[in-house]
Amino acid sequence: WVAGMENLMTPEFYEIAYQNLAVGGTFIQWIPEYGFSETGLLMLIRSFMSSFDSSSMWRLTQNDLILMYQKESADFHQWLDKRLAEPVFLDTMDRIDFFSPKSLTYAQIAGPELLSQLAIKGNLHTLNKPGLGIAALEALYHPDPQYSAENIINKFSREHAAQLNSGNQ
Repeated sequence: WVAGMENLMTPEFYEIAYQNLAVGGTFIQWIPEYGFSETGLLMLIRSFMSSFDSSSMWRLTQNDLILMYQKESADFHQWLDKRLAEPVFLDTMDRIDFFSPKSLTYAQIAGPELLSQLAIKGNLHTLNKPGLGIAALEALYHPDPQYSAENIINKFSREHAAQLNSGNQ
């Protein structure tokens, strides 16, 4: 989240990545969840979704999330089967002690529709108006012991369901 690195988490960078991504290609943004906050997570989701509109969020390890976008490719299982045949992918999963790459199919915590709704709640982090580094520093010095992506998603899902129910009455 330090100055310079946070530039790689802006809509400007994501647009360059999107324009250079081949059909069927995958772009993954790692999110180290330790020392992070709801503000930072929502900001990162909004910035990512500004270029990668049909993305998903996955729990990779206890402290690591990923945002994933597949360009014009709807079948995650085909993508994973292809990656499981690549030694570099398997070596990477082994180095992070992810013992069963196939278990990724059970690790999705938010799909495109939910991420789109979460993105609305976040501020946009851009080159001209950076905010991610500040959010990370605030989380470092004033951590929220209850913070987790799942807590944020569950809270938002409950609020969203309540709004839908109140609108139906």
